[in-house]
Amino acid sequence: MSRGQIRIGVKGEAAINREFVEAWKQAERGALKEPEVHLYFLNVATLQGVLSDRRVALLKVLRRFGPSSIRNLATQVRRDYRNVYDDLQLLLKAGLVEKDARNRVMVPWDKIQTEIDLAA
Repeated sequence: MSRGQIRIGVKGEAAINREFVEAWKQAERGALKEPEVHLYFLNVATLQGVLSDRRVALLKVLRRFGPSSIRNLATQVRRDYRNVYDDLQLLLKAGLVEKDARNRVMVPWDKIQTEIDLAA
């Protein structure tokens, strides 16, 4: 099942907290249209560590071909099973990948948008 898009970015704790409080206030007023999903990292190095080239490649293959076993995915991307497994565990913790009822991994997002606020 697709859940639209997730926005990934780099923000400090204070900015994250302000955004959360503002969304809470909008929800209380009934002004919050559709929930937006955000994933923030405190620095660029951590973001780049999670979204490495190989992990982004896994996300693209999963999105293109749909739910897959880890073994099948490792075969498709021609990588060692253990390395794919480790990458998927990190992506699962970040919420970028999920498991379906048959325990296959899948990407629930149509789009992952990353942004880095240079003015912050």
